[in-house]
Amino acid sequence: MGKIDYKSIYDKNKEGWKDLTDNPQKYEELLAGHYSDSNHFVYELLQNAEDENASKVLIEYRKNGLVFYHNGDPFDYDDVKGVSSMLMGTKDKTSGQQIGRFGMGFKSVFKYTDEPSIYSDEESFKIVSYLLPVEKEDEWNYISKKEKLKLRLQDGRWYHPFVEEEHLTMIVIPFRKKKQNGITESIDGKDVLEKLKGLTGEIILFLTHIREIVWIDKNTSEYARITISQADTDAHLMTCRIEGSALHGREKINRFLKYKRIFDHSEMTSAEVSVAYNLNGPCTRVNAIEESVPIWVYFPTRERTSLPFLVHGSFETAVSREKLMTPSKFNDYLKKELSDLIAISLEDLAERKMITQDFIRTVLMKAFEDEENNHSIAGLKQRITTAFRTKALLPDLDMNYHMLPELEIAIPFEIADFRNVAMFSETFTHGRRFVAFNNEQQKYFGAYYKWLRDDLRIKAFKLSDWAKNMKSLASVYIEASSKMTNVDKFYSMLSNYRESLFDSGKSFSKYGPYGMAIKDDLPSAWKEFRRMPVVINENRHFIPVYIEDEQNVYLTSSSNYKKINAESLVHHVFSEQYKALFSEAFAIPEFDNYQYVKEKIIRKYIDIDESINFDNDDFEKEHIEDIQQLIALLDEVSDEEVADMVSDASIIKVIDEDDLDSNTFSYPYVVYMPKTEEGFDLKSYFKDITCVIKGKSRGLYEIDYGFYENHGIQVSKLKKLGVINTPIIDGVRKELEGSGKKYWWALGEFCPNINILGLYENIEYIENDEEGDLSKTKSALLLKLLLNNSAKLKGKIKRCKTNSYEEDGVASIITSDPNAYMYGTYRNNVYSKRWIFDKGGELKAPNEISRYNLNKKIYAGIDAEKLAYEILGFIKNEEDEQFEALEVVSNLGKKDKKKLLRQLAKELGYDISEKETVETRESFFDTSEYVSDEFPIRNVKNMDMLIRHVREEFFCADPVKYEKVYRQLRTSKTKRSTREYVLGMYTNESGYHACQICKEPFVDKHIDATEIANFGIEMPQLRLCLCKKCSADYKARRDTDKDKFKRDITNAFRLIDITAETDNYVLDIGNDMALHFTQTHLAEIKEIVSLIRSNGLPSEDSDKKFSERVSALNHEMTGQSNSDFSGLSKEEREREEKKLKRRQEREKQLQKNVELIDEEEKRKQDLSFNTVKKGSKVTYRIVSDGKSSTLTIDPKIPLHEKMLGKKVGDIVKDIKGRQYEITAII
Repeated sequence: MGKIDYKSIYDKNKEGWKDLTDNPQKYEELLAGHYSDSNHFVYELLQNAEDENASKVLIEYRKNGLVFYHNGDPFDYDDVKGVSSMLMGTKDKTSGQQIGRFGMGFKSVFKYTDEPSIYSDEESFKIVSYLLPVEKEDEWNYISKKEKLKLRLQDGRWYHPFVEEEHLTMIVIPFRKKKQNGITESIDGKDVLEKLKGLTGEIILFLTHIREIVWIDKNTSEYARITISQADTDAHLMTCRIEGSALHGREKINRFLKYKRIFDHSEMTSAEVSVAYNLNGPCTRVNAIEESVPIWVYFPTRERTSLPFLVHGSFETAVSREKLMTPSKFNDYLKKELSDLIAISLEDLAERKMITQDFIRTVLMKAFEDEENNHSIAGLKQRITTAFRTKALLPDLDMNYHMLPELEIAIPFEIADFRNVAMFSETFTHGRRFVAFNNEQQKYFGAYYKWLRDDLRIKAFKLSDWAKNMKSLASVYIEASSKMTNVDKFYSMLSNYRESLFDSGKSFSKYGPYGMAIKDDLPSAWKEFRRMPVVINENRHFIPVYIEDEQNVYLTSSSNYKKINAESLVHHVFSEQYKALFSEAFAIPEFDNYQYVKEKIIRKYIDIDESINFDNDDFEKEHIEDIQQLIALLDEVSDEEVADMVSDASIIKVIDEDDLDSNTFSYPYVVYMPKTEEGFDLKSYFKDITCVIKGKSRGLYEIDYGFYENHGIQVSKLKKLGVINTPIIDGVRKELEGSGKKYWWALGEFCPNINILGLYENIEYIENDEEGDLSKTKSALLLKLLLNNSAKLKGKIKRCKTNSYEEDGVASIITSDPNAYMYGTYRNNVYSKRWIFDKGGELKAPNEISRYNLNKKIYAGIDAEKLAYEILGFIKNEEDEQFEALEVVSNLGKKDKKKLLRQLAKELGYDISEKETVETRESFFDTSEYVSDEFPIRNVKNMDMLIRHVREEFFCADPVKYEKVYRQLRTSKTKRSTREYVLGMYTNESGYHACQICKEPFVDKHIDATEIANFGIEMPQLRLCLCKKCSADYKARRDTDKDKFKRDITNAFRLIDITAETDNYVLDIGNDMALHFTQTHLAEIKEIVSLIRSNGLPSEDSDKKFSERVSALNHEMTGQSNSDFSGLSKEEREREEKKLKRRQEREKQLQKNVELIDEEEKRKQDLSFNTVKKGSKVTYRIVSDGKSSTLTIDPKIPLHEKMLGKKVGDIVKDIKGRQYEITAII
């Protein structure tokens, strides 16, 4: 028996609340309906535990109830009275350190139960009718209970949370309630479990006593343990940790710098405000919180803000504690105290070196934005601004903090980059210090600049100010070429601030006031620069453009009548590179000087230390000439010889992600194209990984595509130098030198020794960073790569020269069978590695997932046959079988579908065999009226023949014709053959024509042969099969801006990949409109676009060539080509008409003969390509390593000579004994 007089409380409440306790169901909403979420009572139980000084909480969730444990002070008489009364809580309502001030919080449990029980040390009672405590008679031994409470952790250890604690309180909440009719019904408590699962590590960040919360789902044993700890040597550093099986083996840790202030107020003693900054992992930087966050009143409220940090206060709230009271002078006072606390916390952040430019822009500017938009903390910006004005809080570029008068803003900010460059040191007088300010691309750049300028009133150091200090450069001499880099950076910076760029408005409008400040200063800045010695001449001295208004320097000199001294010429390294800068901004004239010539020696790129020893100072031009000579050399010798020559040379200019301004060169075999010819994204594929190449783990570099393109180099040709254009290395596919089993060759596309560069490195990257966007991109790329090459991963091998036989083979990269790879050792495999994301975003191995459970967002657009997925090890489940059945049905012909429909109708009890007189049955289904809505499939069977056919049509096609009347009118008409072409191309199995936009079936009269765009030539392939409505919509889209539309759709045709296996090809043209094509139609359009681009449009008379040949033969045999029957008698006219008819028949026969002759000539021409001859383009594969390449046959070269007369499949050897298999003859 306990010591508390429960009966006295019972009697008093019964008397005072008689109607409520007699009819408790009527008052449920009054007692428990203050909360928007019924499961809010979890917070109320935590709040009660906090007020009882509990440090540990254990929550057990069961299907039929919840049990809540804590080690706080045990219940006494006042506590029982508090939980059993209305608006009579026992806590100090004037103290900020007591959360429960309303006496209503515990009533929220009555949403789930009508009889909670409380066991606290030696006391135990239940509450009936909401307000009546009744002592429980069942035995309760809290000491033995403390020993029995335990939890098995993930590592297998048992955890006893209360065994060493002095007190134990247990609150039991059964999920059941008695209805007014007296029947007890169960309450679904699933949302309570969801509330528990939603508890984050920050839930106890603003509590004083509770340091650990453990919840467990007793139904599944799933649990989570939330803890908070304070660093031993840092009172502000708090670590919130959540771990357990509910997190799937992971541990989530968040660290905060928490600042707290407790003060007395007339309405509340020990009032409290806090601010918590989220830190990065090493605790070196404050991370702005991007998502919307709540204001905390010990627990999160429903008051949302966009503040980049967490704020808490003992604010006045509604009874539910979910909303702040407003208006409230007390709350306003707390917010003022909160803004003071945030401002004061900045001093500590500065001591920690955490007030950086990034902190100011992403944290402070975001807080200012919240104040402007949401008014979460009024006066915050002013208070922080005052702190920066009175304290040394603003960092310079070297991360030293200063008072505001000591700093300046560099405008443009690139000026400050030269402060530590020796040759410019004297241009920065009085030891100028610049505020950390750069990167106009980052968010809040404009807001940061305006705050520095308008609120902190930092003085500006403008371009014109710097120009006035340039006199010191007159004494500078550039001795070494290496120092030219600083000059290059100087001119590169100035080139970005030419007045012509800012006159357009594009260069400054984006950056607002900052851009306007630069624009307004440019006229005076350039006036000063032209007077100052800032132009470097050929003698490597800096000279002014003008001396006393006389021209002092020229851009180039090529005059045969006058020589310009070297001292008066702009240094050749910069005259071309910055021609616009010198000619426009500096107003330096050009003399058409004779230009320099560079040597091309590969040796200078080999065995270099830190820099390449270019012969000329203009390394870019010299390098381009070297590359051009190498490309030219490819027409003289084999690709392999050139590739071997440059394999150890740092010959390829690359993009260094760590230093984008640097000029970096590397070996071709560690350089990759940004995309393959098929459009595969190599940049993302190789990003942030290293690959084992030539026995070493090496970082890979992206080729400086823009550099070469800007210099006129066809970058695709550089792959012949060894630049990576695909991660696929086929490897050895045959061994014809051995005997027995060692004599073998792979059949079809199978590559048993295939290697995929970066495969395992990318899988490891995905496993280590499965939350990252790059990991998802890499996963999609890997899946696409493996599916597209699945035929190379599994197939058959034929063994033995005599008595040969076939056996199945699997490449080792996808299997766990160490014997699958014939000549290598077993490596990790694709089957069991976790690199695939399922629909829920979880990382899976292929052997754990079905192809239909792939994440559709990540793998959008990726499709392949089921065999390809099976090769990669994807599992097959019931869902797969359902989808496959539907695919089989969709692939049936019309006749088979009808048979299937009748069979299904029979099994389901429908009769569709014949029409009935009953209207409902007749209208149900009529097989004779079946219309297929399937899109036609027209795949290319022979691409070479298709291209030859299109070219013949192209060169005989009519140009678009116009006549000038009052306005220019197009007079060329759409031929009937044009309409017949698109109708035939898009006729489905039901004989209906599919619209290329909506894909719906239509009859002939509802279809238009719509012109794609005016390409200037009449060809049927340049039309679309569209229904009337889609045709009108398409024309409206096309004709809005015809030239732009034509350019855009031409580029789209050029870029679309027709090699991908799909039933129709989709071309997105914007405005939610897309065109669907058959492969044949699309291939013909791509070829026409290519022909227009390379050959221009055919002339108007080009279509006469064929008819002229026929007419010539006819003239030779008949002696005439025209007939005029006027003036003849009836008999004479009949005779002449018969002669004309015979001539026309002979002409048709002649035409057929000409066509047969042409076909025979084409056949002979095709046969001539079957063997190698001089000038042939030959594709071949090196047998030893599987690499492929193409060359043009030159009999002067020994290897080429050996290939003469050979056919596809033949093998030749060079003088070193290397074998080359001919794979194609073009």
